[in-house]
Amino acid sequence: MKKHTQTLTVKEHGHGNCYQATLACMLNVELYQVIDIALFFDIQPLGENWFTLLQSFLKQKFNVRESFITELREYHLQGGVFPEKYKNIPYMLTGLSSRGVNHVVIYMNGEMIHDVHPERSGVKIDEENTSCSILESLN
Repeated sequence: MKKHTQTLTVKEHGHGNCYQATLACMLNVELYQVIDIALFFDIQPLGENWFTLLQSFLKQKFNVRESFITELREYHLQGGVFPEKYKNIPYMLTGLSSRGVNHVVIYMNGEMIHDVHPERSGVKIDEENTSCSILESLN
């Protein structure tokens, strides 16, 4: 896995590219090879369908899809035993950063293994903002 650092931050640019950088890490490709989906969040009607656009991009360019995994989310919210079927599989965990904005980091086996933000401070795990997803091959 390539360990990228995001090149845009909310503080400096009004939006960050943590999603783009995290996907590039997960896909083991260069940053420029992944769409910066945050550019579309505020553009209507695309903003309403940004996830559909992202899924199409991932399918066409990398033959993968992003899938949200409730079992991983519940592990992070409630604790217990880490789900066996996700051992040694990197996944994305979304939550609020210490800067108060939505952010995504990379976890494996219940531990953060990379944060693309220059501060590397991770995210807060809570009921309202936390989600977990993996990239699944479409083969």
